[in-house]
Amino acid sequence: MAILYRAKRIDNNEWVYGYLIGEDIIVGKVVEWEGKCFKTDFCHKVDPKTVGQYTGFEDMEGNKIYVGDILYRVHKYAAGIMGHVQFKDGCYVLKNNYPILYLYMLASVAKIVGDIHDNPELLEDAII
Repeated sequence: MAILYRAKRIDNNEWVYGYLIGEDIIVGKVVEWEGKCFKTDFCHKVDPKTVGQYTGFEDMEGNKIYVGDILYRVHKYAAGIMGHVQFKDGCYVLKNNYPILYLYMLASVAKIVGDIHDNPELLEDAII
């Protein structure tokens, strides 16, 4: 599995997905390699506060889940916002009012409905 990241570009505030270099540059895949130099599809300066790593999990619709995503539980008895994804103590977890909810246990019954940077108001309605 590739270690992928996403973050908001400094120049236009749009999301960009790729590989993190340092704390504030995301690049695309390597397209040319010559000795000690390489070229990538793209290179963008990003806001380090918005950087989120791909967790290796997908939601129930097949979308990649990144740190900072807000997840909605899809269940007929307990549907609603569960919290946002964080990396804590070596695990991906959902931050909410409970002590800990592990992402690997919940990803398959959840869908991404936003993220903490664009939609923080969604967390006001968390069900758990």
